[in-house]
Amino acid sequence: MRLDRMLADRKVSSKELAERIGISPVNISRIKTGKINAIRFSTLEAICEVLRCQPGDLLEFVPDAEVANVLGIAAPHTEVSCVHAAEFVAEVHKAEDSAVSATHSDVVEPSASIGLAGA
Repeated sequence: MRLDRMLADRKVSSKELAERIGISPVNISRIKTGKINAIRFSTLEAICEVLRCQPGDLLEFVPDAEVANVLGIAAPHTEVSCVHAAEFVAEVHKAEDSAVSATHSDVVEPSASIGLAGA
């Protein structure tokens, strides 16, 4: 997520964003640090509306090998994975459907992460 950069560019604080979209500052922090497995489309839409940006301005795909390299750990896949948009959208919809039964939290952490690698 590139939320930090977009907040800085728009001169909006995390606290102000949280208040304007109606979620907790803790959840904004989790989104900024990538400590989430999924985000509701409604939350993403609200963020984009407040910051006047597109989802692509906030989201960034980082291949597993690149993440492992940055973290200094063994990569689970040696080849760079390609994400097929239709498969990714299907996975996101599954995650959102399972979130419907969750509490009204704006950040959803499904039991299984959305599989981007090897798609």
